[in-house]
Amino acid sequence: MNKIFKYSLRFFYNFFIYFVDSIISFDNKSLKKNTLLIVRLDAIGDFIIYISSDNLIPKKYNGMKKILICNQAVFELANSLQIFDEIIGINLPQFKKNLIYRCKIIKKIMAIKSKIAIQPTFSRHFSTGDAIIRVSGANIKIGFDGDCTNQSKFFKLISDQWYSKLIRSDKLIKMERDRNHEFFEKLSNKKVKFKQYILPKLIDLNTRIFPPKRYIVICPGASSEDKCWPKERYKKLVKEIMNNFEIKIIICGSKKEKGLIKDIMKDFESEFLKDIYGKRLIEFIEILRNALFIIGNDSSPVHIASLVKTKSICIYGGKLHKRFMPYPKDLKYAPIPVFNIECKKNNWSCSQDHNCLSKIEVEDIMKIIKSELKIYLNQILY
Repeated sequence: MNKIFKYSLRFFYNFFIYFVDSIISFDNKSLKKNTLLIVRLDAIGDFIIYISSDNLIPKKYNGMKKILICNQAVFELANSLQIFDEIIGINLPQFKKNLIYRCKIIKKIMAIKSKIAIQPTFSRHFSTGDAIIRVSGANIKIGFDGDCTNQSKFFKLISDQWYSKLIRSDKLIKMERDRNHEFFEKLSNKKVKFKQYILPKLIDLNTRIFPPKRYIVICPGASSEDKCWPKERYKKLVKEIMNNFEIKIIICGSKKEKGLIKDIMKDFESEFLKDIYGKRLIEFIEILRNALFIIGNDSSPVHIASLVKTKSICIYGGKLHKRFMPYPKDLKYAPIPVFNIECKKNNWSCSQDHNCLSKIEVEDIMKIIKSELKIYLNQILY
């Protein structure tokens, strides 16, 4: 019954938003400028994967002004890339719930008068990315045919009609990085050599607080609860690391994860343990860059690690297997996935109720740390 209610609520919400957008964007047919609009409203982890290829804009658009529409959470990072002429960050919760804010953003996008609008996102959203493509009023609107992970078949059929062209995706599961690359190859109509992007240094950290290569980062949070390893296991892991290595541990997360971090920190009193939460994204990236290695869930920190050449261990429960994890074997700085072998054999069939994550023990993580990283730790520390 609860699922039916949620589905009905989303159904009526999408239609309500559709009519609101129709009213706001009525008669958006003015002369268009030589502008390319790129819509990429990913959360942090997905955006990191998106920029992991250096081929973000096909060369055929070189003469156009390039404007990125992105999630406000990655605005500062996107701006630091110096790829786009202009960036518009959107607060997605407000865009979904606050009609005044939504109206303001839509009018701002309409004022761009873009000639071409593209959305490379594979798993599109009806009320956000697709809606922005619709109201852009661009002469040419290009997107991925994608899947129904983030919207129903019914609403996808509607939003498909808002595009001039849909890039037909290969009918096999691909890692998100390779899917992004596929989009731009097909958009360019030619093979584009993949070039792994290494994120340049963004800011200087206070070296008294963050001495280079002298600490481990643990990130116990994730965008959804079903990706999170139990906090009791993280607490035990901290204790095991402290018992085996004399090295500082920093537990990191967002402001929303403050309670989780404090729970893990509880009962520990050590100069080797500290917590950091709510930092700016570019500061957080540099904290990860200077770490010996990172331990976290299938979430943004392990993806960031691959872009800053830091080793990482990903505690993996099999959600959306092969799309975000594991990384291709030929990719440098790929996260090391730790998973339950029986869950993998069962095709992750128990991932929905957290069993696959709960079956991963602290000893499994410590085994990886000792086998893969102990020599490296000894070289650095001693």
